[in-house]
Amino acid sequence: MRKAMIGVLMASTLATPALAQSRDEIHQDRREVIQGQREVNRDLRRGDYGEARRDARELREDRRELREDRADRRDNRWRRSDYVDRSWSRRAWTRDWRNNRVYDWHGYRDFNRRIFSMPAYVGPRGWTYRRYRAGVRIAPVFYSQRYWISDPWRYRLPYASGFTRWVRYGDDVLLIDTRRGIILDIIPDFFWR
Repeated sequence: MRKAMIGVLMASTLATPALAQSRDEIHQDRREVIQGQREVNRDLRRGDYGEARRDARELREDRRELREDRADRRDNRWRRSDYVDRSWSRRAWTRDWRNNRVYDWHGYRDFNRRIFSMPAYVGPRGWTYRRYRAGVRIAPVFYSQRYWISDPWRYRLPYASGFTRWVRYGDDVLLIDTRRGIILDIIPDFFWR
């Protein structure tokens, strides 16, 4: 059993060497941070404040390296996954709701302009607008809770059930599967300023 587990771990490590390397770097940095904190505490207990200051400087550097490695890993993961995911099921969400007069958001918007007039969209740092289409995976920062449309019925949008959420993206509205980050539906130019 133990040999089988080691084989599985080795195979997964060989399949993604860059990910394994960055994971190992993060673990090593984390160990260095823990060790550095222990050294600072030990120096303070001994009353060696000069050595504690030097160790604290090294500890700050180790923490900075850990933050950078985590950020690099996060950036690489989302850069790799910025593709159209063909594995999601189109049966899970259909666009039939657009033919239902109950969800006539376009006609409703014509008579309730102030509801659809929103303040300027403030995206994540470094964000530039890019028009997406259904089936594309986007980073979680774009569908975090601050962008959720908490009451879709107010805009005559269908209820988003389960792990799906309506989110604002620029002046567009996206229906996102929050488990996988995949866009299920999009309404371009939904809001105006």
